[in-house]
Amino acid sequence: MLTCSAIQELLPSYLERLTSPETTTLVDEHLEKCDNCCAVKRAIEMEMQEAHASKASFSKKRKCHQTVGGILSALITLLCMFWVYSIDFNVDVSTASSLEAAIEEYNVAVDMDVDVVESKRVGKYLFVLYERADLFGNYGIAKLERGIFGKYRFHTSSNTNWQLYNLDSETVGKRNYLLIYGINDLPDAASFTIFSDFEKTSAVLYTGSAEHSPFLRIVETEERYSVWPSFIRYYDETGMELSERDLLLQLPDVSDGKAGTVGSAELGVVYALLAILFVLGIVFVRCFIGSFPWEKK
Repeated sequence: MLTCSAIQELLPSYLERLTSPETTTLVDEHLEKCDNCCAVKRAIEMEMQEAHASKASFSKKRKCHQTVGGILSALITLLCMFWVYSIDFNVDVSTASSLEAAIEEYNVAVDMDVDVVESKRVGKYLFVLYERADLFGNYGIAKLERGIFGKYRFHTSSNTNWQLYNLDSETVGKRNYLLIYGINDLPDAASFTIFSDFEKTSAVLYTGSAEHSPFLRIVETEERYSVWPSFIRYYDETGMELSERDLLLQLPDVSDGKAGTVGSAELGVVYALLAILFVLGIVFVRCFIGSFPWEKK
């Protein structure tokens, strides 16, 4: 026969169903006869219920805090990614004045004043022909890339004072293009042909009528070629070739200015930073919520 003190010591384990079948039977038989131990049992049951309720409340609050922390971590990560992306893709091309200001700022080594004369889009790229208002006969071509929020970033800006037609080659996706541009009308020139090298016996890349300048023309080619302005041959109405020297003598002298190309280095850095931020965001979210719903526990 177990005493009341022994029964009362067993009650917590009994209520948690941790006692052996034999002990459980002894406690049941004792409680049927002892009102005092029944009262102690009820008191312990109330304490255990309060403890369970407190634990459940704490668990609920903790889960709520974890959820809020995970959501805030995700939002902060997205805001940081948007900020980093917007720093790189920050050029507004909606107006000519904003684009001109961006070109002038991009050519930071040269104090220039530019006027945009023509622009064309190919895929996500924008090619812009501009003239320098501060230097007669100086002009350039800028290449910009559109971002997912509608703004652009610069790839290059090439400046020159070459008076005849100029050439560049570009690849957009899997397609290759020639950029043909110029700012001067060429007297006596009725047509022109672009060859793949200096020799007139090489492959013909493009043939067209003389352009009314300023102009920017983009034509697709089967391959990408390294091209120079000297690959262009000019012809009069009879088909006779015109020499570059004779054409240049008919054009006004140009102002001397800094030529050359300004380029953006490490264009992939922004995507590397975005990837790092994304991974850090996942780490912080997991620190709060423990695991994602779709992950097996």
